[in-house]
Amino acid sequence: MSGKRTVKNFISDTDIKIKQYETKFQELKLAFQGRAALQTEITVLRILDNVDNIAEEIDLNDMLYAEGARFDPEKVCLPHTRDDVIDEINEWINKPNGDDVPCIFYLSGVAGSGKSTIANTIAHRYDQLGRLGSSFCFDRADQANRRPDNIFSTIARDLADLDPQRKRVLWLTVKDKRSLRITRAPREQFEKFILRPAKDMNTIGPVVIVIDAVDECGDKGSRKVILSVLAEAIKLLPSNFRILITARPESDIEKALALKHHVFCKRMDTINTKSTSDDISLYIQAQLSGVEGLERKWPDKSWCLPLVERSEGLFQWAFTACRFITGDGKSGLDPVDQLDILLSPASSSSLCSLDQLYFDILMRIFPLENATFMDRFRLILGRVLVLHEPLSMLSLRELHCEDDFVDVGLVISPLGSLLSGVTEWNVPVRPLHTSFRDFLTDGNRSKDFFINISLHHIQLALASMRVMKNELRFNICNLKTSHVRNADVSNLTMHVKEIIPPHLIYACQFWADHIWVTTYEECVFKALQYFMNNHFLYWLEVLSVTGRMNIASRMLALVVMWIKVMSIVKTFTEAKLTKFVATFGSVISQSAPHIYLSALPFAPMDSTLSKHYLQQYQHTLSVQKGGLCDWPRVQTVIDEHTGWVNSVAFSPDGTHIASGSEDRTIRVWDAHTGNIVLGPFEGHTGWVFSVAFSPDGTHIVSGSEDRTIRVWDAHTGNIVSGPFEGHTGPVNSVVFSPDGIHIVSGSDDETIRVWDAHIGNIVLGPFEGHTNWVNSVAFSPDGTHIVSGSNDKTIRVWDAHSGNIVLGPFEGHTGWVNSVAFSPDGTHIVSGSSDKTIRVWDAHTGNIVSGPFEGHTNWVMSAAFSPDGTHIASGSDDSTIRVWDAHTGNIVSGLFEGHTGRVNSVAFSSDSTHIVSGSADKTIRVWDAHTGNIVSGPFEGHTNWVNSVAFSPDGTHIASGS
Repeated sequence: MSGKRTVKNFISDTDIKIKQYETKFQELKLAFQGRAALQTEITVLRILDNVDNIAEEIDLNDMLYAEGARFDPEKVCLPHTRDDVIDEINEWINKPNGDDVPCIFYLSGVAGSGKSTIANTIAHRYDQLGRLGSSFCFDRADQANRRPDNIFSTIARDLADLDPQRKRVLWLTVKDKRSLRITRAPREQFEKFILRPAKDMNTIGPVVIVIDAVDECGDKGSRKVILSVLAEAIKLLPSNFRILITARPESDIEKALALKHHVFCKRMDTINTKSTSDDISLYIQAQLSGVEGLERKWPDKSWCLPLVERSEGLFQWAFTACRFITGDGKSGLDPVDQLDILLSPASSSSLCSLDQLYFDILMRIFPLENATFMDRFRLILGRVLVLHEPLSMLSLRELHCEDDFVDVGLVISPLGSLLSGVTEWNVPVRPLHTSFRDFLTDGNRSKDFFINISLHHIQLALASMRVMKNELRFNICNLKTSHVRNADVSNLTMHVKEIIPPHLIYACQFWADHIWVTTYEECVFKALQYFMNNHFLYWLEVLSVTGRMNIASRMLALVVMWIKVMSIVKTFTEAKLTKFVATFGSVISQSAPHIYLSALPFAPMDSTLSKHYLQQYQHTLSVQKGGLCDWPRVQTVIDEHTGWVNSVAFSPDGTHIASGSEDRTIRVWDAHTGNIVLGPFEGHTGWVFSVAFSPDGTHIVSGSEDRTIRVWDAHTGNIVSGPFEGHTGPVNSVVFSPDGIHIVSGSDDETIRVWDAHIGNIVLGPFEGHTNWVNSVAFSPDGTHIVSGSNDKTIRVWDAHSGNIVLGPFEGHTGWVNSVAFSPDGTHIVSGSSDKTIRVWDAHTGNIVSGPFEGHTNWVMSAAFSPDGTHIASGSDDSTIRVWDAHTGNIVSGLFEGHTGRVNSVAFSSDSTHIVSGSADKTIRVWDAHTGNIVSGPFEGHTNWVNSVAFSPDGTHIASGS
């Protein structure tokens, strides 16, 4: 028994051990699995974090960024110079946060006083300390890159790079919102990219932002928005933000920044004069010490004090003088001779020190008594100043007229103290400082060295014509086949750079711009005629292969306007070449060879252009039967929108069309080619009901179902300002004031509001009084009054400056007022209503002058005065158009019958002879305003209601939205 028990006990102990091992293995297994899962989770989290980081970089890289706008560490103050003002700025930056500490230090001073050097010094110092949030240096020579519409997005990205947490907050703000990431609206950039992330942060210590040369960011209009942000919104930032701003004391900058509680203003001319002189002395000694020869003639640096005295406190003078003394080796004089010139007592005392310096340097290089030298100077420097984009000496050498070839190097090379690009032939030439350009173009300051800009536009127009005459040719890029589109040609961009030199591209791109600003000259007109008769198609080739076909219609429009302004007898240039581009521009933009293979053969056989050019290309395609007899009425079908087009508008010069659609976008089209020039402009979150151009054609305003208004740059598509928020209902109607300063809007919320067109602030309103939707608003021609028409069956007139009701309500209509408009002289108002009538009201008394005009058998949807104010056209739901005498109400001509659906929109041509109509029957028709006969139409092609129509300013084209 004992043996069995022993065996049994042994087995029992073994089982226990096995169980223990099993348990242990199970624990190890669970531990292993748990650790593996944890490790896997950690790895996955790391991968996800890396993915997020990549997504951050991709999304933030979408945001606009001004390359090269950062401070220049080479342009800082010399040690122990400007110590007083730098110490003052340092003290301000490091003051304990509090409501009494201004967030802006505004350093103001005249050109050349050293503001930018101080700004660079502060930026460099705090960059080294890790406290520089951003630096943005405007530069008039680089306005294409450093713009008001990318300053705050650039600053935001710099701030994000300073702090990973801020970067994450910024990314979460713009994530999945591409339209926000690419916005060009400065106010929106500031609020969404800078202010919102800043409020979510709790940063200890100062965050320094430096903005240099605000006066060089554009004209007063373009910088108005950023000045508004700096003047008001900037104070909403956390109290540890410190913004250093430098600028000349321009009136708009002073008005925005000076005397503000959150701005400390420091004037450069209040800095101790002796301190400034001492600093300039240190600078001059640093630049000229060791220069061979100076000490022999002026021992113990005795040359320094006279230079300091001549500078009159301007560092730019000292900078330019030192460059002149040390860097003008090609002039044939040594530094001693150069210094003698600057210290000569012969200089005029009537000029300020900087102007005098420019004058003295130019006098040294171009003696006034040498007429040949002076002519060369004016010729080349004039060319440099009027160029639309800077060119190198190599290109400038080629861009000359037949009889004015000058060795550009002889003029440019000695000017190293005044111009960049003087030592290398392929570097663009431009003034080193804006003050030099200002000096040369002001005759009172530059005297004998004055550059008359208008004369040089003529020269550059002729030079461009000469270059194109000599260098344009058939198949300039030697394309091997017409079967491949430009976009599919291998290495076409590189091939273009090798074949087409910069001066030829410049000539092709800007010849019309130079002609447009000139007065009539027979030589210019003859050169233009020769170009159009011989090189027009070759010019289109260059535009095609360089991707610039979209500018052709604009350039030809400039020529058309120039011909009209100069009262030149019309030529086929105006009448036919513009239509050629309008009809075939889209094809040409895709393939240069098809200028000759598709466009030219299919041009109307009887056209002057076809007869003239086809004989030069007799071995190309020939249309034997069925060719066009005239240019097509419908030149372009614009069909990129994905929803109904509610509103269309021509630009004031007739070259572009803006459209607003139910797909929530705005697009700008070339009125001649139908190509999308810009867009879609994305940002609205509801249907776009109304679009309008500013009077100068530079901006487009849009009103939307999303209750907002936005203003867009008509040349870039960037949001200039907006969204303007305030309306609580859809915005049905928007229009610019005649001076382009304000925008009026009418809304379903029963109100009218007036907005500042540049910054988006509500200037006036809401104007309350209507008791139903406001359908239509319009400014009087002089901009002093606003008229509104509403679903409450009334019209009201408001003071555009105070917002007070001047007249109204005008009562009489028994249905919705769908349309209102002022007469051209501002004395009358016309209204069209759902009560089937039109009425004319006295704009000063509110009395009915004539009407109701009865005849329509259904709602009147649109009413418009003729440009001469004598007639009114109306379009109705009864499918007809009628023309009425504006004074008597008699029907002058009508019924205009032909449409089979509601007439939604009518408009007169600029000469009052024709009327265009758009209808729910999907067609457009053009009518004789006097007889009622259909002149042309129906224009068929739309597949839905035509909601909006408009004549181009010259009456040659019609835009329609469907």
